[in-house]
Amino acid sequence: MRWQLLQYGWETGLDDPKTDASADTIALDVATAAVLTEHKQRQHADRLAAGPAWHETGLVFTTPTGEAVHPAAVTDQFTRLAAAGLPPVRLHDLRHGAATRTLAAGADLKIVSQLLRHSSITITADTYTSVLPQVARDAAEKAAALVPRARARTLGPPSGAQADHCGQSWSRETIFENDERPGQHWCRPGPQGCAARDSNPEPAD
Repeated sequence: MRWQLLQYGWETGLDDPKTDASADTIALDVATAAVLTEHKQRQHADRLAAGPAWHETGLVFTTPTGEAVHPAAVTDQFTRLAAAGLPPVRLHDLRHGAATRTLAAGADLKIVSQLLRHSSITITADTYTSVLPQVARDAAEKAAALVPRARARTLGPPSGAQADHCGQSWSRETIFENDERPGQHWCRPGPQGCAARDSNPEPAD
């Protein structure tokens, strides 16, 4: 972004951005870049059709003869598009909408502040305080998802395990690797319920 379009009454003119930080390269997603590539091809066709009447301004969005689009024309066009089914929204609201969605997508607050060309990250934080709690919750969920969870595993019988005197084999129980007292637990049905063996038994009192 190299220029800003200023309006003096009805007349317009190009000028430098408000601050040095405003003159910068804007990161775009792949889909948006593809749309702009198609737009550039249409603009090239307009240039050929206009011939000598073409005004070479170097702007991305121009009239069919290459001149800057008047802000009123942009507003009128957006109003017509919004009336086709969008909720009540102003053209300037698109800026806030983009910032809100970027934050909701998990972008760092500093990145959003730079995207909006705010002079301080505090301005961004104060403006989008309603979004930050949800962003914090989403960040907490993502952080929790990185923590290893208990993984169930089934152990085989201890080495040399034999069937009991009734001919019943020891059965396997599933334990968790992060059990507070890890060990191999084995049980078999019996007259008194389940008789258990533990490779890490509690010490006798």
